[in-house]
Amino acid sequence: MSQKFGGSYWHALDKDSLVKYSADIKEIGVSHGIGDSLQGLRANIFVGAPIVELGFSGAGKGQRGQRPTPESYGRDEREAMRQLAKVNEVKITTHSSFGAPPLSGFGEGGFNKDVAANSVQELKKAIDFAADVAQGGPIVVHTGEWQRPVRMENVFGKEKFQAYEGEPETALLAHKETGQIVALKGDITIAAPEAAGPGVDPWLNPKRDEVTGDIIWRKEPIKLSQLAAEQKTAEGKQKTLAEVYGDYLAKEVALEGGEAERYKETARDARKQGNKFKEYYNDIENIKKVNPNEANWKARDLFYRPTGERGPLADFAPSMDSKEFEEKVIQKPVELLKEAIKKIDSQERNYENISKSYEARAIENKHRIDTTKPIEEVGLQRTANSIATAAMYAYAKEKKQNLKEPIFIAPENVFAETYGGRPDELREIIKTSRKAMVEKLKSNMSEDEAWKVANDHIKATIDIGHAYTWRKYFSGNDEDFKKWLMNEMKQLAKEGIIGHVHLTDNFGYDDEHLTIGEGNVPVREFIDEIKKEGYKGVMIAEVGGQPEGKLHEALLGSWRSLNSPVYRIDPGGSGFGWSDFGSYSFGRTTNPFSIVGEYSPSEEFKGSPFYSGLGLE
Repeated sequence: MSQKFGGSYWHALDKDSLVKYSADIKEIGVSHGIGDSLQGLRANIFVGAPIVELGFSGAGKGQRGQRPTPESYGRDEREAMRQLAKVNEVKITTHSSFGAPPLSGFGEGGFNKDVAANSVQELKKAIDFAADVAQGGPIVVHTGEWQRPVRMENVFGKEKFQAYEGEPETALLAHKETGQIVALKGDITIAAPEAAGPGVDPWLNPKRDEVTGDIIWRKEPIKLSQLAAEQKTAEGKQKTLAEVYGDYLAKEVALEGGEAERYKETARDARKQGNKFKEYYNDIENIKKVNPNEANWKARDLFYRPTGERGPLADFAPSMDSKEFEEKVIQKPVELLKEAIKKIDSQERNYENISKSYEARAIENKHRIDTTKPIEEVGLQRTANSIATAAMYAYAKEKKQNLKEPIFIAPENVFAETYGGRPDELREIIKTSRKAMVEKLKSNMSEDEAWKVANDHIKATIDIGHAYTWRKYFSGNDEDFKKWLMNEMKQLAKEGIIGHVHLTDNFGYDDEHLTIGEGNVPVREFIDEIKKEGYKGVMIAEVGGQPEGKLHEALLGSWRSLNSPVYRIDPGGSGFGWSDFGSYSFGRTTNPFSIVGEYSPSEEFKGSPFYSGLGLE
């Protein structure tokens, strides 16, 4: 049923409209931008927004009006926002601080648990605010988890993503315990032996000289990526840079282990030698008590024979042509023997210390191999732990305040250049975080119940504008890129990953937050795809790229581009349209000339959303 107030319009139930719009007006809200949240909420209610996302730019101690945080608003203002939304039938969603550090704790030098803890604290502030003001809903949080290369192979056959032509393959590794980062670029060169055959590991099975048995080394250092391309794993797959690096470290471990054993054996020999000559010394001391001359002859023979032949301890005596020879070897050989034994003992200790040093280095490097993993494995677990911790806090807060709607943590894809910005990365963040939350919940409930709670309290925010900035890195054509992007979005919705949506526009280079319809982002196709897969959540048109003083265009542009219904209420029938709507409804003190949403003055539509929240009078 539809009602005409004068002039042309169309209603969401009209047959013609069914093929014209992708989203109902009640599903599309707006972010209030940067500034005072209470004033932003009021302004957007006047615009007619059915949903308003309140966000915060500050972190730590806030600065009211400049860098506010959720803590910048006390109980009275929180209650005012809650009541204002309730009276006007407006839903509120929450965006945690844009200035918070990465959930993974990534910073200078690698991953830091203190940084991650600070990020969780910022999330908790937003959770408290959402419980008081929004009474549930998403807590959007950015996922710039760590800097990583954009290069990605195997997209539509030959096409790929790359930062520039010839961008080298790069592997990032991280230490599981310390969080330190190791960056491996495929174009770095290392010395490597020739392999004994095609596809085999040159470190484990090097080519050797047929006569001498010596390892044959490549004449020139080889690129890490080329070395990886030449080798296969035990399963027959091509080795990655990380695996080749592991082989390289394993070679170092083998070398250090070999040196440790060699010096250990040398120390053993020195110990045996020292013990033997200590026995000689004791015997000579006993002889000396009876016959000093015989004792001297026996001691002297250990250094030099009467014929001039070198004895077993000659290396510890001065040479025959030196000035000290007469005094030390001829006149005082027993004292010289005592000094030689001390030196042998010292050598034994030195060899043992060298052996221990090599052994320690081998153990440390072996541990480094075992604990240094691909950065995705290390960082992802840290991100997941932060999200799961925040989600547990949200779940407890929700139960304590008896909220009807779950508060869920909603990680958002942000920059193409950081982890979490790619659709498949966001999927992994959500899945791994849910699993981490299940582990925290299992002690108090069944695993099935834990999974339900985790799925309800951790969902992704998809920003289609952010996702579209991958276009600048795609080497294929626009159609193939759109096909890739829509397939990724469809899969995320199908798997139940998406819980919240941000809508912005751009031209595929940077996140400009243009009004929808002003750039190239396929917003309508995106909405159609995720709805087909069952998405029923709200969508937020984010402000930022509109002309000064016209932030309302972010919402109006969404309605216009998605062909959501708008009604005339002026009786003139003069062809009133979207541009008139913007002109008449903003910057003036006159009553609005239009109503949005499913509204009619008749009782049949009582309680439906209404443009200004006020009567027509």
